[in-house]
Amino acid sequence: MNLKNKVKKAGAAITSGMVLSLVSAGNVFAAKKADVKEVTSGVDIIEQIALAIAGGIGGIFFIMGIMDFAAGWSATDSTQQLAGIKKVIAGIMMMAVSAIVALFK
Repeated sequence: MNLKNKVKKAGAAITSGMVLSLVSAGNVFAAKKADVKEVTSGVDIIEQIALAIAGGIGGIFFIMGIMDFAAGWSATDSTQQLAGIKKVIAGIMMMAVSAIVALFK
């Protein structure tokens, strides 16, 4: 393949890329203020689901932390007690995430 054919192919590729970018470009208009709720309702639902999942996982961590702390207390194992306390605090924080997010809205 000679240089002339390579230049033709490269020129055709560049030209077709430019034409494609110009043809596919279109005007985008913002929604009216009254229509914003329709757009954000889906995002709000996903946010509520994520916060509910975080709260549920936080409840599980809270219960596991209480069980670990109780097991460490009965065995007088300070390491297990500390791990249990950390899980309890993590569970409380995860359950409180939805309230914290509501404060900033």
